[in-house]
Parts: sequence; structure tokens; C-alpha cells
Amino acid sequence: MRLFSGLPLTRINKSRARNPLQQGSFVAIILAVACLLLPVHGLASITGVQVGASPANVTFNNPATVVVTWQVSTVLAPSTKDTITSPAGVFLGPTAIGGNAKTLSKSFTVSLAGTDSTTITEIVRVPSSVSYKANKNGEASFSYFRFFSDSDGVGSGLGGSVTINIKGSSGGGLALSRLELRFDTDEIVRIAAQNEKLTAIAEINYSGAGLLDAVWEVADPSSTRGDPVFVPVRILRKYLGAGRNVILQSPPLPTAVIGTHFVRLRINQPADGIEFPVLTYQVNKQIRGGKPEKDLAMIRLRSPQPGARYAAATEFSWQAMEGARAYQLEIHAADIAETVKVADRSLEDPEVFPDPALNHRPPVTGILLPAAHTSARLSALSRQHLQQQRRYLWRVIAIGHEGSVIASSEMQEINVP
Repeated sequence: MRLFSGLPLTRINKSRARNPLQQGSFVAIILAVACLLLPVHGLASITGVQVGASPANVTFNNPATVVVTWQVSTVLAPSTKDTITSPAGVFLGPTAIGGNAKTLSKSFTVSLAGTDSTTITEIVRVPSSVSYKANKNGEASFSYFRFFSDSDGVGSGLGGSVTINIKGSSGGGLALSRLELRFDTDEIVRIAAQNEKLTAIAEINYSGAGLLDAVWEVADPSSTRGDPVFVPVRILRKYLGAGRNVILQSPPLPTAVIGTHFVRLRINQPADGIEFPVLTYQVNKQIRGGKPEKDLAMIRLRSPQPGARYAAATEFSWQAMEGARAYQLEIHAADIAETVKVADRSLEDPEVFPDPALNHRPPVTGILLPAAHTSARLSALSRQHLQQQRRYLWRVIAIGHEGSVIASSEMQEINVP
């Protein structure tokens, strides 16, 4: 007998003897009466199956035991004996995700005229694979199903199922608590050369488990001057199992077009209302590590003063530069240039840092700002990249309308207490 190729909930019509009155036979009438007076096996008609479970939930990706109570209603002639049987149980998500080969069987005698019910209690062991497979299919619950029939298989049968929820500290649906983006160089702002290889990294904190449905998207310079239009560059569907953190890498980002680009990871599922951070990168003609096409103009820094102590309220400011379309504030680790001469900390005549090494080492953090802004404070996200009791060097560069660097400030020291 093949089980659960579908859900066989249709009734099976019982084969009954032809009415003896139609036989016109006295002997047949006597035999029929005798059959009604004697106990008969296998003439049950199942009219309903009610089911309950305790507990009605399991912990994700952990084995569990659930007590399931089946109440099977039947129709029989008074004082008739029969046996109700279910050969196996099955765990169902969108499809079958597990089985239970244990047979349930119970014999009983109908006491009321025509109807009765019997209760079968089953201890069900739920393997960890069942909740894992259900959640992998995007489900926060699954069903346990059985089909009941009388013992000889010719009476009508019915199926019943109970829903079991996936709960627990690592169970339930997928829920995101944090989404942070950065570039593969660990920067949160980036200036890239034309056609340079560039990718973004997404770090996600989450609870539960389930399917992550997201899209990496990029807005190119044709729309970033106004309302950005994001275009998908890769669809991401990934099952996140029990855990707290996952790191995802974007496909190569487009760097063929000069100008300002935005990149983000837009999440469709789960719909947690989490904010989608946006990274900015500027594609320039200047090749990182190469020599600029011409000597750069000098941007004068205003504050903080050289050697100042950094605090969350510290405001960086500089003089505006004609022809600038955007400014990038960069903060570098002070050890990037072992061959670079340390600046004179005199406030009257600060010395300009020669910075050949800066073309090879990305900034620790920074901000990309439109040309209308000539001052900025570091955001909380940017400040996370600064370590205590460390020296840093900061500068500002100006980006022209064609995407090339047109001016740069000196490197100036700042200390994080």
C-alpha cells in the first residue's frame, strides 16, 4: 500500500452485500438477520478525526517529543467490534519533510446506537531535520498527518493533521537586527580608478532562521545628482540557519563611468522595516597609486588644529575650492607612512605631509560630501573604525565635475584619547 503519494482524504466506499429481500430467498433472509445479531469485524465507517498536540511547538533544529491525541469518530451497528488503524505518520511542509513508521491501532466496541468515538494517544519523536527542512522552505511551522481506516481496509477512511510551530531562541522566522555595509577595503567611502575592481560587503545580525531574499543595487552618476535610480546587479537568495551573524559580498561593482555611484543591499524578505544603508563611491580618472595628471591645488584646513584631541563633537572644516563637485574627508592610520616625515606640531607653521604611501593604503574611515558642505562631523558608524589611544592623519580632497581629483589638503594629525 503506497502512503502519502497525495493526501488520501476521500472516503472509500464500503462493499456491502446486496439486499437479501431482492434475492427472494428465505435462506438469505435468515442469514442476513444472523449477521446483524453477531459481532462483525471490519464494518466501521469513520466520520471524523480530531487532533491536538502538547506542546504545540518545537525548537528550531533540535529534536523534540510531542504528545499527539487522536479522537476518531465512527459509525457502527450497536455492540459491533472493530479496529481502527493508521500505518504511518508523515511530517508535512509544502512537501513531505519526514516520516514516522510507527503503526497506531486500537480495537473497540460501539456502545451507542450507531455512533461512537475512540481516543488514541501517540508520543511523536520529531527529528531535528524536520524543523530544519520546514524553515529552509520558508515555513515557521509544519504539520503532522495520519490517515485512519478500519482494520480490513474496506471501510471509509479519513485523515487528520495537527500544526506544530517552530519556536525557541534560535527558532521561528528570520528576523534582522542590524545591516552594515562597507567596501572590500574596509572603507565606508571609496574613491576608485576607472575600471578598478571593487566590491561591497554586507554584515547582517539576525535571529531565528529562514530565507533571505535581497538584491544588490547600484545607482550610477546619471541619477545620483538628484533622486537616485537603483538598478539591480545581482539577486541574492540565501537560507540563514541557526546563528547570529552573516557576511555577504556583492558582485563586482560598475566602475566604467566617471562620477558618483551609490550601492545598497535592498532586502525583500524578511520585511522587518530595517533601514537600508547606502555606500558612496567616486570613480575618478586618477589611478590609485599613480601620478596625478597635473599638480593639485591646495585646500586650506580650518579645524581641528594639528595634534588636537578627537571627540564625538569634533567638527572638521576646510576652505571651499572653486570647481569642486564634492569633498571627501579621509582619516588614515598614522603608521601608513613610515618614511613620511612627522609634521611639525607648531600651530604657526604646520608642515605639509608628503604622502606617496596614501595612494596605496585606503583611509580607515571618512565621509563623501556634496560641494555645498565644507564641514562635517563623523557619524557613529564612522567613529566605530577609530581605536582609542591612537594617532591618525586626516585630509580633504576635492573632486571635480569630471570625477577627477582637483585639489588636496595637507595631512594633519589628530589623536583619539
